[in-house]
Amino acid sequence: MKRTLEGTVKTSARASRARAARASGRAVGRTDAVLARARGATLGDVRREQIDAALRLLIDEQCTLPFVARYRKERTDGLDEGQLRAVAAAHAEWTRLESKRESAFEALTRLEIVDERLFARLREASAVETIEDLMSKYKTKTSSRADRARELGCEPLAEKILSDGAGGVEALARAYVNGNDVPDVCEALRLAKDVLAERAANETSAREAARRSTWQNGRLQCALTTNGKAAVEGKIDDKKMKKIADALRDYYEFNAPLRRVKPHQTLAILRGEAAKVLRVKIDFDVAWATSAAMKAMVGSRRLGGGCYNVVSEAVEDGVKRLLAPSIEREAKSRLKTEAMERAIADFGANLRSLLLQPPLTPAAVVLGVDPAYRTGCKLAVVDPTGALLDTGVVHLPQFESKVKREGGGQSAAASKLQALVKQWNVKAIAIGDGVASRETESLVATALAGFEGVGWRVVSEAGASVYSASEIAAKELPDIDVSLRGAVSIARRLQDPMAELVKIEPQSIGIGLYQHDVKEKELADALTATVESAVANVGANLNTSSQSLLSRIPGLGPSLAAKIVRHRSERGRFRERAALKTIAGVGAKTYEQIIGFLRVPDAKDALERTSVHPESYHIAKKLLKMLERDVAEVIDLTASDAGDTSMDALKRLKPKLKALRDDVKDLEARAARLKCHPLTLKDIANELSAPGDDARGQAAEQNVLRTQALTLEDLQTGAEIKNAVVRNVVPFGCFLDLGVGRDALLHVTAMRKRTDANPNAQIDPHALYRVGQTCAVRVKSVDIARQRIAVELP
Repeated sequence: MKRTLEGTVKTSARASRARAARASGRAVGRTDAVLARARGATLGDVRREQIDAALRLLIDEQCTLPFVARYRKERTDGLDEGQLRAVAAAHAEWTRLESKRESAFEALTRLEIVDERLFARLREASAVETIEDLMSKYKTKTSSRADRARELGCEPLAEKILSDGAGGVEALARAYVNGNDVPDVCEALRLAKDVLAERAANETSAREAARRSTWQNGRLQCALTTNGKAAVEGKIDDKKMKKIADALRDYYEFNAPLRRVKPHQTLAILRGEAAKVLRVKIDFDVAWATSAAMKAMVGSRRLGGGCYNVVSEAVEDGVKRLLAPSIEREAKSRLKTEAMERAIADFGANLRSLLLQPPLTPAAVVLGVDPAYRTGCKLAVVDPTGALLDTGVVHLPQFESKVKREGGGQSAAASKLQALVKQWNVKAIAIGDGVASRETESLVATALAGFEGVGWRVVSEAGASVYSASEIAAKELPDIDVSLRGAVSIARRLQDPMAELVKIEPQSIGIGLYQHDVKEKELADALTATVESAVANVGANLNTSSQSLLSRIPGLGPSLAAKIVRHRSERGRFRERAALKTIAGVGAKTYEQIIGFLRVPDAKDALERTSVHPESYHIAKKLLKMLERDVAEVIDLTASDAGDTSMDALKRLKPKLKALRDDVKDLEARAARLKCHPLTLKDIANELSAPGDDARGQAAEQNVLRTQALTLEDLQTGAEIKNAVVRNVVPFGCFLDLGVGRDALLHVTAMRKRTDANPNAQIDPHALYRVGQTCAVRVKSVDIARQRIAVELP
C-alpha cells in the first residue's frame, strides 16, 4: 500500500510539472508571432500596432476581411486587403504551431515524461517541423530494426558504446551474446548500431542540418520509369499514361537546383510521379547532417577501444537509411505545399479578374452559343437584362448528314444564326470556349459576313454545365431544357460576368494550372474568399441583385439573401438602407458588416447610392457643407446633419472632391476638424466624386468584339494580332486567345521589364495582365505539329 501511494504521488508530481511546462508553452505572444511571420511574407515595415488592431478586428471581433479593409482603416492605419490576408494567414500558421505545441505537451503528460530541457526546447520552437523533430522519438510507429534490438536487450550496449565503456567494443558486446537471437559479437554490435542509427536520425540538429543542405545545394532529378519509357515508345495501350507521358516530355531528364524549381514544374513532376511515369529523387549532401549528428551524440569526447568507429558507422547508416529518405519526403511535401499555394493564388487572381470584367456597355441583346459536335450547338438569345427571348440548336456544317443546305450552298446553321440576329436585333454573340469552339467561331464568322455593328467574343464556359443542372438554373429557367441552359449562361457572362458567375461554385470556374492537383477544400475556401472580395469591391443593388449575388456579400450568406429577396417580392423595393434592419436576422453587428456593400441606386438620398457607410453619413454631409463654402471656418459643424444629399450637389462639388482626394495636407486638416481619420475621409471624398460609378470601370478595352476568324495555318511569324484576349495568367506568363482555336503563350521573358526603381526585378505576370484583357501581340513562332504558338510584344 505504501509503495502504491508513493507511486501515485510521484506520478501526480510528474503530471503537475508537465502541465506547468505546457501552461508556459507559448513563448511569444500572438501579435509578435504574427508580426514576425507576416513581415517575412509580404508586409514589409508594418508596425506592431497595426497587426494588433487587425487581429482584434478579424479574430476577436469576428469582422469580415473586406469590411475591415474598407471601413476600419482608422484602426489598422490603412492596411489594405492583401496585407490583411497576409495577417490572417500568419495567424492561421501561428495557431497551427500553438496547437502542435499544446498536443506535444499533452502527449508528454500522458507518457509521464518530465524533461526540463525538452520542455524548454518545445517552448522555444518557432516551427511545426521543430516540434515534430523533438517529438519524433515518442511517436507510435511500426516496429523498426532498433525496436527489435531493444527487445533483444541490446539498447544498454549502445549506451555503453556511446559512453566509451571500458574494455573495448568487443568486450562490451560479448556480455550480450546469448547463443540464440544474439549468437555472436558481430550480431550484438549490429543490433547496437541499429539503436544508435535511429538515435542519429532523430537528432534535431541533424534534421535541421539536412534541411539546410537540401534547400541550399539539393537538386531535383527526374527520369522515366519502365512504364514511362514504354508509354513514350508506344509499347503499351494505356491512353491515359501515354497522354501524361507526352505532356511531360520536358521532364524526362529534368535536373535542377531544388530552390529554383518553379511551382508549375513541381505540380507537373509530382503528377508524373503519381502516374508512375517519372521517377523523382531529391539529392543532397548528407555530410552536414552526419557531422551534426556526431556532434550531438559524441561532442568533443574521444571514444576509444573501437567505440568511435562503431558510432561513426551507425550515424552514417542512420543518416543515409533513415534521415535522408525522411527529409526527401519532407522536401517533396514542402515543394508541393508551396506549389499548391501558388496555384491557389493564381486561381484566385484569375477568378478575380474574370469576375471584375466590365459588363457589356451599352447593354444589348446577346446570342449565346454553347458549342458541340455530335449534339449540335445550343443557342440562346437574351435581352439587355438577361431575360431569355429565344432558343435553338444548329449543327456545324462539317456534319453534312445533319445539315440541310440552302440555295447558294449556305448551311442551315448559318441561316439560323442570321435569322436570330435579324429577328432580335442581336449586337453581340458569346461563344463558349469548350469543345468545338474553333469550328463554331468559324461558323459565326461566316454567318455574320456583311452584318455591320455585330461581332463575337469567346468567353469562358467553365462551370456552365454545373449551372445548367443546378437548383438556381431550375428556378430561373424552369421550362427550358437542361442542355440549353448553358447557352443562356454563356450569353449572360458576356453581358455581366459577375452577376452570372456568382451562381456557380467558384472552384468550378477557377482558371489556372493543375486544378485537380490542388486540395479541394483549400481551393474552395480561397476562391470563395476571392468571390466575396470581388463582389464587395463592386457592391450589390439591394433592389435588383439576385439571391446568388447577395449571398456573396461578406457576412450576408444564403439564408439572409433569401430573406431579402422574399422581402422585396412581398413588400416591394427598399427605399433606404436602414429598412434592411426590419428583416429577421439582421442585427446590429450584421447590419454594420454588410450595409456598406449594398446600394439603393434610386434612393432619394444620394449617399444611399454609394459605398459610404451609414456610420459615416454625418462626416460626408459635414464635408459637403465645408466644400460648399470658400471659407470653411465659418461653417457650424455642430449643427444637425438631417436632410438628404442630392445628386446635383455631388455633381456641383465633384471638382472640389477630386482635388481634396489628392491633397494630403488638405485631407489631414479637414479630417482633424471632422474628427475622423484622413484615410476614411479620402475614401468618402473619392466615392462622392463618382457616386454610382461601377468599380469595374468601362468596358471599352475589354469587351472588344471580334469580326474575323483565323486558323492556326493562317498565322505567320511576325504577324501582329491586335485583339488577343488574355485567357489565363500563370507564373511563367499568360495564355492568349488569338481566335485560331489554340491559345498562344506570352512567356514572362517576352514581357517588357517594368520601369520602376528596380528594372531587373522579377516580373509578376499578374501585375501586368488580367483575364479578359485585350492586348496587341506579335507572333514569334508557330509549331503546328505540337499545336503551340509563342507570341511577344510588338
